[in-house]
Amino acid sequence: MTADQATGDPRARQWMLVLPWSDPRVQAVLSALAAFGSEVLWAWIRHDKDPGTSVHVHIVLRFKNPKARSFIARHLGVATSSVRKLTGQKGWERYLRYLTHSDPEPGIPSGEHLYGDDEVFANFDWKNAVVEAELPKTRAPKAGAVAEAILTGEITLEDVQERYPGLYAKKGNASWFRSMERDRLALREKKREQAEFVRDAEVEVILTHMGIDKNQQQEYNFMKRADIRERRKSVIPDLTRQVTERMRREGWPLDPTV
Repeated sequence: MTADQATGDPRARQWMLVLPWSDPRVQAVLSALAAFGSEVLWAWIRHDKDPGTSVHVHIVLRFKNPKARSFIARHLGVATSSVRKLTGQKGWERYLRYLTHSDPEPGIPSGEHLYGDDEVFANFDWKNAVVEAELPKTRAPKAGAVAEAILTGEITLEDVQERYPGLYAKKGNASWFRSMERDRLALREKKREQAEFVRDAEVEVILTHMGIDKNQQQEYNFMKRADIRERRKSVIPDLTRQVTERMRREGWPLDPTV
């Protein structure tokens, strides 16, 4: 038997209470919430449109560290029997949704009045807390998989720092990831140089077939060679653009400014 069980004064981080709006203590309880300070998140709503039920207020609290029921009752000035512990998977998020009746409480019939979000008073962004709880949890990938993704260009170093800060900060990972980024950039530059070489060689082959080879035989007179040079100047830019565009479509890593 734990100490909590022995004393009948359990400790927990998450609590709720429901009070009749006519209870003279209600206003004092709501005022006392702010006195908890930053150590507790709280939200409350007044239910005044539930069919067949008198007006009442729902209050939910979440502490950073477990607190005893007697502590909460004493702080709020209510009987300990009014304070209930929130239990169950995602009990906190479920009760936040129940404040507006967007998620009926177990054992409560559906069809209750749907309250507006603006009728909830809280000292935190309670709607965002509900949304985040509904998002699927994703685990950070293995460091080796991240390093490989950086090397292949599937993810950048900045992406890793933003998405997986814990993984990046782990001893040795930062330098490993940076080296993969350097290797990727070096490999990309090498491939780009190779692509430019292939492009330039292909342009020269086409020029030769067009009869404007820059290496004309010596028997051509000066004017002929000058004419060839002028023709090359006018043809090369357009021809280079055409070859570059085709190579890009085929996946060659050419400089996009060319």
